[in-house]
Amino acid sequence: MEDLALIVSLMLFIPIVLGLATITFSIVQRSKPKLRVFAIVLASILGAVTLLALIQYPPLGAVPLFEVVISAVFLFVKSRKAIVIFAYIILGLVAAAVLLMVIQEIVSRLTAVAVS
Repeated sequence: MEDLALIVSLMLFIPIVLGLATITFSIVQRSKPKLRVFAIVLASILGAVTLLALIQYPPLGAVPLFEVVISAVFLFVKSRKAIVIFAYIILGLVAAAVLLMVIQEIVSRLTAVAVS
């Protein structure tokens, strides 16, 4: 049973660490252009892992998807625009999270009314 818990933990942990490394290299490549190819390769690997995770179980691929988007912004959008786009992405995700919580609350209340 502990082995299964370890496997599941690694399934969640490894894409997050890979994503953080990808974001780091995407930011660093702006000052050191030699790292650009490496950052693009890391982003491609993370994109493949994210695609597989989204196909298998969508919540498992949510965090790596966010990391792929952030790394792509830092890789392919020039200078100050990247920070503005990053801020809009954060605001959009917060708005989506709030909307999902509201929808979940409405559904749970409707379910409770329907049951009783």
